[in-house]
Amino acid sequence: MSEAMVERSTGDTLAKGALAAGVLAPLVFFIGGIAISDVFWIIGAIVGLLAVALGWMARKQAATDSPNRRWATIGLLLGAGVVIWFLAYMLLAAID
Repeated sequence: MSEAMVERSTGDTLAKGALAAGVLAPLVFFIGGIAISDVFWIIGAIVGLLAVALGWMARKQAATDSPNRRWATIGLLLGAGVVIWFLAYMLLAAID
């Protein structure tokens, strides 16, 4: 396999992983946290951090106009939203 093909495959996998984690993070965070148990708030935040990390790495590897870059950006933003929500909740809980 050529080096370009391996790099494309890795970037594709990272972007899809970021998108999957980014979509999964709010579901685990909100639905799991409300309906099942409080531990899902933390698990959702961890999955959100994973989405941010994967999205960041995939964006660095992807070309400017590729779908991988868009998928990575969406995953990164969804994950960052959950992480910010979690941090705001923790900050307000500490103040109260």
